[in-house]
Amino acid sequence: MNWEAYYRIDPWGEERADIRSAIIAYTFALAHSKRGRKPKLVDFMPNYERVENRRSGMPDKQFAANLLKIFKHYGGKDPNPKLEALARGERLK
Repeated sequence: MNWEAYYRIDPWGEERADIRSAIIAYTFALAHSKRGRKPKLVDFMPNYERVENRRSGMPDKQFAANLLKIFKHYGGKDPNPKLEALARGERLK
């Protein structure tokens, strides 16, 4: 059997799994939603492009300081000088 032709008829993979999971979550939410607050299926579909383009909202200095704290907490020795500079609020070149 030609797998490419079969895939065109009945696609499989992670995108299909995401759709199936979204349908299950949507159905559950629909059954338990209050009147007038009907969810939309698209609300349960992952949008990887949007996630990849979004920043966390945490300033780089705070993120670096938190990362450095975790590094030292777990016994890390000699952290990267660039990470230390970011934690101090310095701009990297």
